[in-house]
Amino acid sequence: GQHYTVEAFDAFDNSRGDVTARTTFTVDGGGNCIANSCTATTAGKHIVTATFHSKSATAKLRVTAAALDHLTRTPATATIHPGGSVKYHATARDQFGNNRGDVTARTTFTVDGGGNCVGSTCTASTEGDHTVTGTFHGVTGTATLTVKAKPRFV
Repeated sequence: GQHYTVEAFDAFDNSRGDVTARTTFTVDGGGNCIANSCTATTAGKHIVTATFHSKSATAKLRVTAAALDHLTRTPATATIHPGGSVKYHATARDQFGNNRGDVTARTTFTVDGGGNCVGSTCTASTEGDHTVTGTFHGVTGTATLTVKAKPRFV
């Protein structure tokens, strides 16, 4: 976490000393503070509020995404007719689900059960459920591709 210190001042801007140990700290957006150490798991800008004797001051806390943990795939499920295709997108995420960016162009896509992918567009002709796997830097994400035959009219 990020450590904060608080110095109190009187009405004439004279220092009253370090009051960190007697200050209550909070952070917005789902973060938390233990004593004067504040953290958050959601990437982005947060505001830390220090309160001492009903007086408050704020500071900024910027959280960046952590290391690559998993991929999310869009769409997570899709249904096509035999020979149809679906274009997939891959987004890198950290362990908290924070977005590390679109990695579609750098992801290798495969589909099981006789299907194939060209870039991020995948197809299959065998009816049933198939698993589409995207791999980026050794991390994988999967999606379900269902193939259903076109209805026949007699």
